[in-house]
Amino acid sequence: MISFVVYGIPQPKGSMRAFIVGNKRRRKQKVVITNSNKQLKNWSQLVSVVAQEYVPPEGPLKGAVEVVLVFYLPRPRSISVRRRPFPTVRPDIDKLARGVLDSLKGKLYIDDSQIVRVEVCKYYDDVPRVEITVREIQAS
Repeated sequence: MISFVVYGIPQPKGSMRAFIVGNKRRRKQKVVITNSNKQLKNWSQLVSVVAQEYVPPEGPLKGAVEVVLVFYLPRPRSISVRRRPFPTVRPDIDKLARGVLDSLKGKLYIDDSQIVRVEVCKYYDDVPRVEITVREIQAS
């Protein structure tokens, strides 16, 4: 089992958009893919760097994998604990998970197709972070 914490404000993996740029007559076109969240790149790099420290000596896990992600988001000052005890607003939990799972690919597991179970939670806390647990599941 691999467990670690990445400190920082978790960033969701936003929607991807593709554009074709270039001159059509000269056939010098290329596809440019952009992400709607500009802060995702820094967050993904941070998750990757921290995960690199926890890569097993034998390399990334090769079997079925279970991942548990617990996100702690900063509570806006304008929102009281009584008014909103849980972060029932954006960012979406699935987009937060996608941002982290893609960052772990190639580090803790070879491909995210190995993931057979994911548990994701999000809470408010004064210290923004994500707690990550990755475990290889053995066949019974």
